[in-house]
Amino acid sequence: MKLEKAIKKLLEIAGMHDVYVAPPSVTECAEPICVGRAVYDREAKLAGGERGRATASVLVCRETDTSAQDAAFGCERALVSAAWERVRDVRGGQIVSCDVGTPVFKERDGSGRFVYEIALEFTIKRDRV
Repeated sequence: MKLEKAIKKLLEIAGMHDVYVAPPSVTECAEPICVGRAVYDREAKLAGGERGRATASVLVCRETDTSAQDAAFGCERALVSAAWERVRDVRGGQIVSCDVGTPVFKERDGSGRFVYEIALEFTIKRDRV
């Protein structure tokens, strides 16, 4: 499973709705939660593989600032308390840990919606194949 889909799955397990791995059309969903593309960077070669970090982000988009903040902090709580062992195996490796950042206001999008961002940093172990 790709890391982005693992994040999406955990948010849905936690009861979050309208979670996407690619921004949907506003006609499909006016207030989405979008999981951004994860980027992996190797830190060290190990005897049986490698260890590295992957970064990703979750963007929460809402019509009002208050609802955007509430949804973003709900996502943060869900990710901090997530059962990562349910999705531990991601394509090419295993999630060892996940650091979840505090939601921060990012921007108002072209439609005037409020967007908050949650930064995620994963430690991932990959075995040599």
